[in-house]
Amino acid sequence: MVVRGFLSFLLDMLAPPFCVHCGSEILEGPSLEGVSVPAGWPSAIVSFFDQGHRVLCLDCWLKLEPARNPSLLAVGAPERGAPGLITPFFTNEVLLSLVRFLKFEGGVPAADPLSWWMAGALRRCGKLSVAPTLIVPVPLHGRRRRRRGYNQAALLAGRVAERLGLPCDDRTLIRCRHTRSQARLGEAARERNVRDAFRLGEKSRVRGRHIVLVDDLVTSGGTVRSCIGSLLPADPAGVTVLAAGRRKMLSY
Repeated sequence: MVVRGFLSFLLDMLAPPFCVHCGSEILEGPSLEGVSVPAGWPSAIVSFFDQGHRVLCLDCWLKLEPARNPSLLAVGAPERGAPGLITPFFTNEVLLSLVRFLKFEGGVPAADPLSWWMAGALRRCGKLSVAPTLIVPVPLHGRRRRRRGYNQAALLAGRVAERLGLPCDDRTLIRCRHTRSQARLGEAARERNVRDAFRLGEKSRVRGRHIVLVDDLVTSGGTVRSCIGSLLPADPAGVTVLAAGRRKMLSY
């Protein structure tokens, strides 16, 4: 995967990049003049395109579906309140193409635009002033991280933290059990697959802090629920889940 990422970078230097979803050539500096921007997109969208995020063409960027309001995620601890689930988008085919590129094709450049959207969604939620905040990525098992070359959740978490001036710690949670890929599993099987797959690295990093748990996508919620179950005994001030996208009906 690392070799593929380097080759992808080299090809981009030699030839115009192409959209990772539709395959069309990406034009330099796309103009939004006369373009119908989807409702719910932030007012800073012009500055986003000025940064030259060349992983999707303009048409495909505009096909992403904004998720304007946080959802809630049930974790079996109602006395603590359900964690907020914040995503800039609902998951659709375009977002899936972008996340697959990031995870499986060495597509590290996709982390920059996704983190821009995720940081903006987190900033707008109004929870960052409640308590000292720590950004924590969902960990990847060492075997899979070595094969992939990086943890995509950690890439996103680190860049979100940089954009917001917040600390990020990828040692807070540890993936202690190698699990099957969740992609082809049903909802109940996903929950079983990741049960007890995570453990807390050190309680002192979590106690009294607002933990923002970062993943790429939330589909059934099984992975982040298992992570939250490991975080709650350390008495965080609160937990918020942040991802690039969520399933539209994922609301509890």
